[in-house]
Amino acid sequence: MARGWTFRRTIGAGFAAMVALTVVVGAIAVLAINDVVSSKDRVINVDSRLLVEAEKAGLVERREVAGGSRIPVDGQGNLPRSDG
Repeated sequence: MARGWTFRRTIGAGFAAMVALTVVVGAIAVLAINDVVSSKDRVINVDSRLLVEAEKAGLVERREVAGGSRIPVDGQGNLPRSDG
């Protein structure tokens, strides 16, 4: 008749299971962090350039519209305020 596991074997198996779970969670965390870093790099390198180019295009458009109608604009393309 087989005896059950000893106390030492039970503790050892529990410790091994915890180590295995810790390694799995750590690997998942590393993969998730790499995904977050690549997304952040894309935002910085691609999306920010697109945003700057769109703002430049809008500034040029505002200057052209204001230039065609002889309305002065400030350095940022905004119409002057009349505080009356």
